[in-house]
Amino acid sequence: MQAYKKNILKIAELGGAFAFLRHKARYEPKLLMYHRVIDHPLIDAVKPEEFERQMAYLKKKYHVVSMNQLIQELQNDDIQPCTVALTFDDGHFDFYHHAWPVLKKYELPASLYVTTDFVDNKRWLWPDQLKYLLANTTERQLQFEPLGNIAIGSDTVLEAWNDIADILLEMSEEARAEALADIAEQLGITVTGEALAPFRPVTWPELKAMHAEGLDIGAHTVSHAILGRVSDDQLDFELRQSAKRIQEQIGVAPEGICYPNGRKEDVSENVFLKAEAHGYSYGLVAYKQKVSIDRRYQLGRVSPPRDIFEFRWQLARS
Repeated sequence: MQAYKKNILKIAELGGAFAFLRHKARYEPKLLMYHRVIDHPLIDAVKPEEFERQMAYLKKKYHVVSMNQLIQELQNDDIQPCTVALTFDDGHFDFYHHAWPVLKKYELPASLYVTTDFVDNKRWLWPDQLKYLLANTTERQLQFEPLGNIAIGSDTVLEAWNDIADILLEMSEEARAEALADIAEQLGITVTGEALAPFRPVTWPELKAMHAEGLDIGAHTVSHAILGRVSDDQLDFELRQSAKRIQEQIGVAPEGICYPNGRKEDVSENVFLKAEAHGYSYGLVAYKQKVSIDRRYQLGRVSPPRDIFEFRWQLARS
């Protein structure tokens, strides 16, 4: 964050602007969307020390509730002032090692939405797999259409990843799998279904232990498929089987479904109706949208910035 912007935010906070805006929007619940809590050069994430500063601030200034409590309050038209809910996507190992200890320390409820095949060590999340391939090869170039020859090196991994990932994201699952297999072959790396550090998942025993301590565990599908693009049969499978697997392992069926990727173009009215039909109480998207019971299957979220002053500002004005 640029120094002048940080100084402006500090002045605004000292002048009471944050408190005024927070009071003005006090009955508008805010859903925060996290993914990773880790300090690693390959991963764009909130660092553990940044995360703790954010949680300490929430504990002091906001009414943090579980997603299940939020749904109840929405149903009863009984939203408390300055309500915030914490949501975490995917289910990487660092949630257990870095995020959960901080959440317990500040006694903050949270929901973690897991991709069950990922936790079962049956598959990588494809963005992680691509990054792993680029970071671990000894090759120095890659042929990838329509980009042509791409330079690969320790200082170009993230740039190459961004360029390739943008194209892979728009592919069908089958085409993406073929492209990743071709990339792995060109780069001379064999990849199994089990994700490796720093991309490995949380384990079921860890999830079960956290659930016993109060963590809410929701579904993030079986394969992390973009639900707005799949057939009805696959959509039913992703919604049904992920809930079944969580219940088998944790002992409780998930209340919520978090749609993978979750952009407006990644979901549809059919997805929302299917989520309801499969017994979920609510669904989460990955774009900003007013949180209301009328849109319980498309509850909007915001991704929090890492800097604590920008974090405070976003919460106050959103």
